[in-house]
Parts: sequence; C-alpha cells; structure tokens
Amino acid sequence: MKKVILGKKLTIEEFMAVVRFHAEVDFSNEYRQRVEKSRKIVETCVEEERVVYGTTTGFGALVTKTIGKEDAEKLQRNIILTHSTSVGEPFKEEEVRAIILMVLQSLGMGVSGVRMELLERYRDFLNKDLIPYTPREGSVGYLCAEGHIAAALIGEGRAYYRGELSDSKTALHRAGMESFVLSYKEGLALLNGTSSPTALAAVAVYDLLKAVESADLVAAMSFEMLGGLLRAYDERVLNCRPQKELLETADIIKRMLHGSQDCIKYDNGDDYNRAFHIAAYHGYKGGNDQDYHQKVTELLNKYLKGAFALTLLKDIFSVLSQPLPGFLTGQPLFRHMEMFQ
Repeated sequence: MKKVILGKKLTIEEFMAVVRFHAEVDFSNEYRQRVEKSRKIVETCVEEERVVYGTTTGFGALVTKTIGKEDAEKLQRNIILTHSTSVGEPFKEEEVRAIILMVLQSLGMGVSGVRMELLERYRDFLNKDLIPYTPREGSVGYLCAEGHIAAALIGEGRAYYRGELSDSKTALHRAGMESFVLSYKEGLALLNGTSSPTALAAVAVYDLLKAVESADLVAAMSFEMLGGLLRAYDERVLNCRPQKELLETADIIKRMLHGSQDCIKYDNGDDYNRAFHIAAYHGYKGGNDQDYHQKVTELLNKYLKGAFALTLLKDIFSVLSQPLPGFLTGQPLFRHMEMFQ
C-alpha cells in the first residue's frame, strides 16, 4: 500500500500501513473541506469576541479569564510546553507515528477548529520520517505524549530525522521545515482527547490478531508434521459442542490441511492417540471465549474514526463552548484492553 488517504473510515490495516510500513499519508477533499469549515467558525468566534473555552479564554480554573488577540499564540504555545513533562525511555518510532496519525484522524473530523496548515505539517512528519523524541513515563491525563510531539512542531524538545536525534529545530531544518506558530485553539486541539491510548491500543490489537493468525498456521504445520488425526475434526464430533469459536478454529485448520497426503495416511491408521495434544488445538484455542477479540476490535474501530476534543465546533450557532469530559476518557477502551493482558 503506497498511500493512505484520510477523510473517511480508517481501518486498522490502513492505520498500520502508515505506522509500521511507512505508507504515505494525504488528505481527501472532504477532509480538507471539513477542516477549513471548522476553522472559519473559530475565526468568526474570535472576530465577534465570543466566549469559547481554550480559544478566547484561559484553561481550567482560568476559564473566566479572557484572552486577547495579542496573547493567543503565547497561550497555545504555553499549554504545549506545560504538558511536555514525561521522563524515561522514549516511545518506539512506530508508537509515535501511531499517535501522530491518530491526531490527524481525530482533528480531520472537522470539529476542532485547527488550520489545514497545521495538519499538513503533521502529515509531513510522517511522510518525511521526522519523529519527535517522546518519553513514555508520566501523564497529565495521558496528554504528555501529545505534548512532546507538539513541542517538536513548535521547535522545542528533540526529534529524530531519518534515525538521527537532534534538537527539534535542527531536525526540522534537515527535513526542510520550520518551527510552526500555533494560533487560536490549536495547542489545545493537539493535546486533548485519547489519541495516544487509542494509537497504542491499535498497534497492540493488530499484533494480537496477527499472532492469532500465526498460531493457526503453526498449529496446522505441527499437526501435519506430528501426525495429528483430522478425524478429531469430524463434524459429528464438533457438533457435540457447537461453540462458534471452536467451530471456526476447526474450519481454519481443516482448510489449511485440505489435501495433505500425510494427514490422509495418519487418518487411515489405527493409532488413535497419535499427537493427541495437537489434535485438540481447536479445543484449546477455540474452546475459550474469543468474543472479546471482536468486541475490542469493533470498539477500536469506533475510536479510530472519532474526534476527541474539549471544545467541539459544528456551526457558528452551536459552538459547544464548555469542556465535555465524556469525550476525554478512554476508559471503555482501556477496560476491554485489559482482557489482552
């Protein structure tokens, strides 16, 4: 896959094509139109001096403080710096790429009010292999990873360019970019939401699903080499315990071994205890309730196409100007991810 176009549903396969296999990223016309429309709402609110959280006001307890145009850039820059507080070993390159892509997917829903130029810069991070140095230990509502990534955007912190670590300004220069100056709401938009936990969950789920596929292949190869009996997968036997996952696993193994001369030979023998443990693979794997795989994948797909923001902008007459804590929690996803441990 050479290029992934953002703007519609993003599958986990497309997500990983960018994150792990370095497919290029670009934006659809619909994506651009949504972003530009929401940005006009921000500009109108500023021009009309409307009260919008984190845009024309301070953050948190300072929501009652009005922010003038002369302090807008400083406010957005400062929220990035105050959240860039993680320590310890950095996230892996693909984990940082995953977070950047998740930010692009979320802000591209067109309800966050950022400029298209900002998202183009994050896209360039991915396409030019510029990876912000992002320590993994520490949390301000799990926003620190986003903070370190955004810090590189504004020329602060450190970053890798094509594998070489330097200060961010140097890395940006080598990549043919300059430090970006944030405007109204953009610092807040880059930080808030559940981008990092969703991104990391996507990588974990993808690897789990691939591991399950590999387990089936290894089981089939072992079955054939050790002389497993396909008679164990007779429909009359399987239907005595008609569990969906067990039947699906048995079907996978039978399809992989269809036509195997070794398996046919063993089945025609009289050693009923031959490779008993491998013949029971469908019971070991499929006998367990695997519905949570599907449940987590379905929930993750919802997160992959969602927007997470403190202040959502739909149109000039319905600016949701107060924080919405329900959009800031990844708890439903976390609860399901715990099943993978």
